[in-house]
Amino acid sequence: MARLDDASDGLRAIGQHREELLDAYINHRGAILDTEENKSLIRALLKHHLGWRLEEDEPVQISNALTPTLAAVTRNYKMTTADQSISYLWGEIREAIEGYREARHRNAHNDAETYLGTIYDLGHQLIENLREGVAQFSHHISSGFTYIHDLELRARENRRVIQRASQLNDVLETFDHDALQQMAGGDRQLRRLLLRALPKALELCGKELVHAIARLTEMLHTLTRQHRQSRLIDAVANLYQADHGYEPSIDSLEQLPPALNRAEPLLAHSRIDPRNPEHEEDLEDIVQNLPAMEPLEDEEYVPVAVQDSVVQQTETVEPDPVQYAADLFIELALESEQPVSAMKVHRTFPVDCDPELWLLTLVNTVNSLPEKQRRLIELGFNEVHDTVLRGNRWVSDITLKRTKAKTHAA
Repeated sequence: MARLDDASDGLRAIGQHREELLDAYINHRGAILDTEENKSLIRALLKHHLGWRLEEDEPVQISNALTPTLAAVTRNYKMTTADQSISYLWGEIREAIEGYREARHRNAHNDAETYLGTIYDLGHQLIENLREGVAQFSHHISSGFTYIHDLELRARENRRVIQRASQLNDVLETFDHDALQQMAGGDRQLRRLLLRALPKALELCGKELVHAIARLTEMLHTLTRQHRQSRLIDAVANLYQADHGYEPSIDSLEQLPPALNRAEPLLAHSRIDPRNPEHEEDLEDIVQNLPAMEPLEDEEYVPVAVQDSVVQQTETVEPDPVQYAADLFIELALESEQPVSAMKVHRTFPVDCDPELWLLTLVNTVNSLPEKQRRLIELGFNEVHDTVLRGNRWVSDITLKRTKAKTHAA
């Protein structure tokens, strides 16, 4: 009975703080800031294990147990705010499918054929609207926003187009395959549209849209750099216009404008995407400029005498230090009452490897445990969504927590 009361309290807390939860999920990527207004919400989420945070000064993140529910209830909102025409057509298709099922239930074959024709017409319109929505960004990429002369306004228009592309990407993500399969059911005509034609169009549009967002983001970086250089040139020109005898010198450093009194980083971090066709030429240049390897000479075969292993000395192979540290970390998590942070252990104890290798080793070690022991450990990821490549996540930390099964075993 106590568990039912606890579940009721959790549901009551979700309903009581629904506005704050929706705001955090839609506008803050699931993060709830630690403010006076959110104190009761944070306490309720942490109490019912619907939220988590690694440090006391960090915002509380909505748990993965609650995220799918919020995604389901905000699906129509995302679709409506992203593109009204696609939302309208999808709503008409759903209404027509309901009419088609009702007509078949009443054995009204003529009406069922009429509804089916409407469904296919609306489906083709929806696919065309999706394709046109994606194709519109090709114009902006090819033009480079050169129809706007002011660099600051050009960058503003670029950001606006990126936002529209992201909204259209949200529309594509709202089409869930399970929901489409449920709508199609066993009807052959509906499955042909909802499970073949529409998913194929969504996949193609998604690939083109991801590429368009990457190009638009790259263009925005270029515009930002050009705008900064333009401000630098204007600042120098203003100095000469105010004083025709002006000569740059070390003595006038304190009088330089802010646009000039700034140094660029000495190290430029570059990153290449092997899946981006725009980077193919760069990759080809890198491969062609690689040093030639000397051909390997055939080694002469020298037979080795067979040695008796019984009389040989025994050699002890020391365990890998990183793997040994991962095993100790798992033992620590099983003995601890609280979740244990992998990065905190990495910073505190001398684990001789980079953070990425440490996290990968820890995940592989946990997943390779025997099934009985694996059930005793709950693996959590501290992750954020990639703002450029939708669907990808950046993992910054991993937590291990002992499950309740450990307590029962004791």
